[in-house]
Amino acid sequence: MQYGLIGEKLGHSFSRLIHGRLSSDSYELFELSPDQLPAFLQRRDFRGINVTIPYKQAVMPYLDEIGESARGAGAVNTIVNRGGKLYGYNTDYDGFIALAKHAGADFSGARVVILGAGGAAKAVRAASLAMGAASVVNAVRHPSEPEHLLLSDPASLEDCDIIVNATPVGMFPCWQGSPIKLPSRPLRAVLDCIYNPLRTSLVLDAAGCPADAQGTVAARGRVNGRGPSLATGGMSEAKFPSVPGCPAAEGGLYMLVAQAVRARELFTGEALPDEIIEREYRHLLHSKRNIVLCGMPSCGKSTLGRALADACGRRFVDTDEIVALQAGMDIPRIFELEGEAGFRTRETIAIESIAPEQGLVIATGGGAPLKEHNVKLLRHNGLICLIERDLHLLSPGSGRPLSRSRAELESLWTSRRAAYLRAAEVCIDNNGPLEDTIAQLLAYVD
Repeated sequence: MQYGLIGEKLGHSFSRLIHGRLSSDSYELFELSPDQLPAFLQRRDFRGINVTIPYKQAVMPYLDEIGESARGAGAVNTIVNRGGKLYGYNTDYDGFIALAKHAGADFSGARVVILGAGGAAKAVRAASLAMGAASVVNAVRHPSEPEHLLLSDPASLEDCDIIVNATPVGMFPCWQGSPIKLPSRPLRAVLDCIYNPLRTSLVLDAAGCPADAQGTVAARGRVNGRGPSLATGGMSEAKFPSVPGCPAAEGGLYMLVAQAVRARELFTGEALPDEIIEREYRHLLHSKRNIVLCGMPSCGKSTLGRALADACGRRFVDTDEIVALQAGMDIPRIFELEGEAGFRTRETIAIESIAPEQGLVIATGGGAPLKEHNVKLLRHNGLICLIERDLHLLSPGSGRPLSRSRAELESLWTSRRAAYLRAAEVCIDNNGPLEDTIAQLLAYVD
């Protein structure tokens, strides 16, 4: 083969997508068991390969030369075959430095705790020291070295400035897990090497709810003769807002792309322009990220969702439709038999069933953002867009158990306004023509 990726389990990998855009050369995924690894490397039947969990250290005895970054990290994730000799490098080192810069994480003089001590952790350690960290220690489940900290001991995180997750905890398919409970005191940064889901529980916990969303959106709100609106126009897409004290909270997607670009340079010996990393990161983020539509009943979520999905070739899902399908009855009947509490439980189950998927357009029920757990589930892989429509344009309906009359609709708007603002990452004005609203949404889709 020409190029590819080896590892034990590769179902979550985005590497083929990235390398397929960087070059027309074939790039294959090879899942190898530990007993298959030696023969694969001894055959040397490749021009270049990337290496992932759990083989970043296991491949090293089979290499003829090991580059400086790989020696410093004690792990290899890129192997190049030059004339039958295998050369090992560590592009995770380069990728992590790129991620730290992208996230705005300041490592100078920082006390860094790395969760885990495997191949990725070794690259993070070397990169952290290169960026000026004052100290770097590893927190692990079973300490085997005197300098290791116990991962389950909250005291291990007492004095740190930056936390980096280099374990697989929180990675798809076990996507809701988190390796630690974050300390309540301020941190400079929380970074995660995991890229699937796009935002792990650790990153979401560090980022918190959009702390300034209510003030920012409400300041642009308006009340006119036609009725109130939460905001006018769309909020610009910035970094996911973080709680005070943790200005940098980000997952590993940028690291993945940056290390892949560096690996491609090593494969070919040709330098690539720096702007390629940002370009490919934006493409991958936009193509993998779900677009989640929330807002009042009858604000147009389902109509917009279907039109957007058609416009960009995505699958559309409506959480209310999933609830009805799973229950085997329509929503008014669920309310009649189980009440709102029963419906809300079913709604969370429906959201949980589709939240780990990527590249979807999702329309949520009007009350979905009322539960913080729903919002967190949707944020793992989604950008939550608040669909705003003037109150006088919203329509009561017999099929909506909580908004059958104009009075009920207005009461819902008043009671839900704060929850919508907390959940929203961008706001979309849906008071004009459908095509204008779709154009706003398409800005967030590649």
